[in-house]
Amino acid sequence: MDEKDRTTQKLRDMQHQIRKNALDTQSYLADLQEWEKDIRQKDAALLTTPANSATKFPLRNTPTLATNPGESRRKKKCQKKEKPKPTTIKSHDYTAWDKFDADKACEDVDYAVQSEDDERCGSECECDQSAKTDQEIEKKARTKRAEFEKSKGNELFAKGKYEEAIGCYTLALSFDHGNAVYYANRAMAALKLKRFVKAEEDCTKALNLDPTYIKAYHRRATARLSLKNISGAREDFIRLLSLEPNNQDAKEKLAIITEVGGGESSELSLARNINLETK
Repeated sequence: MDEKDRTTQKLRDMQHQIRKNALDTQSYLADLQEWEKDIRQKDAALLTTPANSATKFPLRNTPTLATNPGESRRKKKCQKKEKPKPTTIKSHDYTAWDKFDADKACEDVDYAVQSEDDERCGSECECDQSAKTDQEIEKKARTKRAEFEKSKGNELFAKGKYEEAIGCYTLALSFDHGNAVYYANRAMAALKLKRFVKAEEDCTKALNLDPTYIKAYHRRATARLSLKNISGAREDFIRLLSLEPNNQDAKEKLAIITEVGGGESSELSLARNINLETK
């Protein structure tokens, strides 16, 4: 900013300050007139009140009026102290205007505006934080309920109540649909009920969530063998062994599939040689 621009800016600041001083003066005079009007009304009320009707002591539980004429002014001043006004320069005080720093005044205004923005942002951030906390609490509650339903389903599965177990796993998924274990467990119960298509679908969903889920590969391979999808089962066993090379059951079943082949004539041989019991 060159010297000419600074001079122009200072002149603008001076004009702004002059207008502000005028507004402050008007406000002060209005307050003074209001106070004088209030005092006149109180004086008139005291003059019109009969002397024998005045009580010497105030009544119990009744508010007392201020008799000090400066009390109302002090209250107004105390209220105004909550937000102190900046120091104003009188329009005729040219010496003070020469010492007036327009740049510093601009910085003070910018700081005040920034403080208000920070306070507003702070209240908004508190609301956002509160909403975020509520969401986290709700999420934890749903996860806890999902785990409860899964545990209940596992107990029913162990008792051979596969249909009821499927209902529990489905309910668990309604609370947490992003858990691969719930899909894999429901697939296991479907295999027990010989619902191979449904078991394959649930295993695929589990693997979409967790591509390294070994049990999901094994159960899908078993479902695919039952559906006579030999090539698909072979792919699942190969993928399983790439993740867990020492899985003996997968090795044995993959060896039988490779030895017998994948033609239609090999289906009976596979049924005789591969135990489709799920794990």
